[in-house]
This record gives sequence, structure tokens and C-alpha cells, in this order.
Amino acid sequence: MELNAQIQGLLEHFGRTLGLEGLTFDEEGLIELRIGDKLSVTLGVEPHQQTLILSAEVLPETETLGPTLLRRVLITNARLATENGPSFAIAPEIGSLLLQQRIPLAGLDYPGFEQLWLAFLETHEIAVSKLEELAPTQEVANRQPAGAEVSPDDHTGHFLRV
Repeated sequence: MELNAQIQGLLEHFGRTLGLEGLTFDEEGLIELRIGDKLSVTLGVEPHQQTLILSAEVLPETETLGPTLLRRVLITNARLATENGPSFAIAPEIGSLLLQQRIPLAGLDYPGFEQLWLAFLETHEIAVSKLEELAPTQEVANRQPAGAEVSPDDHTGHFLRV
């Protein structure tokens, strides 16, 4: 896979900042970085769309979400989309809940990338924390009577915000 000079330059600068000289994408245009003991972030590049993608698991199984919490995740997705922020996705092959952000490469410099990287990590941390906080109450919410409505007004601000 041929990467343009801009993305390779960003990656090399990022690698030097992390103390990882020679950081490069694999032949599929991916690189996985472990951060601490729990977080793994995948960086991917889509050369035809000139887009960089950040992706990290938020929850290993979406089956534990239940309909009420899943609805809150979707409401959050809609709000994050208006802010050009990351969004939630479900990994089709394994069913885990991911946080992903698509970053256009046009005009992206290293300070801009670093700012987006740090914001992505912060959003991921907030999402994991909030899901852990809401998970115990989810069992009660899942017992909601069939056909019961959940109003978007029940979720002032999106669920990521405390």
C-alpha cells in the first residue's frame, strides 16, 4: 500500500513523540497501539478517501447494552455527528462496541492531529466510564414494559457528558 508523504510524515512525527522510531502502517494500512494495560487504539488509513481512522473498543459485547442504553448510544451518535466528533460502531465480526473517528487528511498537520488524538482518547475514557456507570442500572431499564417509549428529553445532553 502506497502512503502519501503527508500521512507518513504525521505517523513518523507521532512515533518520535511516543518514543517509537520507525512507526509505520502495515500492508493493510493499519497500526495498533497499546496504551497502558487496557486500551488498544487502531489507526487506519483509507488512501482513496484520504482519511485517517481512529478506532478503540469501548465495550467487548453489545449484547449487554439492552435497548434503553443502546438507544442512548444512538442519540449520542447523532449529537457527536453534529460536532464532527467520533461515533460509535459495532464491529461486525466480533460484536464489540467501538468508538471511531474519521479524520480527513486534507490540511491536517501534526498539531491538529495531536489535538484530535488527545480528544479521541478523552472521549473514549468518558464513554467507558459512563457505560460502566450506567451498566448496573441497565438491568432495571431492560425490564421496561414492552412498547414503553424512551423520550430523547430523558437524555439531556448526550450520555457521555456527566
